[in-house]
Amino acid sequence: MVDAWMKLHEYQKSRNGNPEKVQQKFEEKSNSPHKLEYARLEIMKFGWWNSANRKLPHINTSIYYPNEFERLLIDIECDCDEP
Repeated sequence: MVDAWMKLHEYQKSRNGNPEKVQQKFEEKSNSPHKLEYARLEIMKFGWWNSANRKLPHINTSIYYPNEFERLLIDIECDCDEP
């Protein structure tokens, strides 16, 4: 698990604007007595969740929803109890 965390860390560091800060935080966590817990959390948070998130259905952003709303709700009748 620590190896996977290190790979994830290297990837994040390569894409970050301040890699020194990322390295400093990683070193603090990896030298902690709770490093396995940090590793598990980081892998779940960034590694696993990003993979799982790609598989979830997402809203189609190519549709302009106000136009679709107007198109679908052309003829609406309202039944009111009051006159």
